[in-house]
Amino acid sequence: MFEIRLNGANVPHLDVRQNPERLDEWRVYFHIDDIGWFAVEEGDDLKYRDEKSWLLLPVEMRQASVDKGWCRATPRELIEVLELAGAIE
Repeated sequence: MFEIRLNGANVPHLDVRQNPERLDEWRVYFHIDDIGWFAVEEGDDLKYRDEKSWLLLPVEMRQASVDKGWCRATPRELIEVLELAGAIE
């Protein structure tokens, strides 16, 4: 399971869809309750953490970690990570 942060806030609802303007391109979208879906832009501060892997680390390593397991990514990189993990096809 992956945790996702966008501009410092946890993102509970995430979707990967085709870009309606370019059907050969995929985009990451997030949902804000009562407002709707929004595309993640290249300049956004997007981070992910593989919770299973993070929790397998010894407590001492997690406590000493500077980034606490969070990895910065572009929207395209996040799509690739999710594909490799089998979270999306």
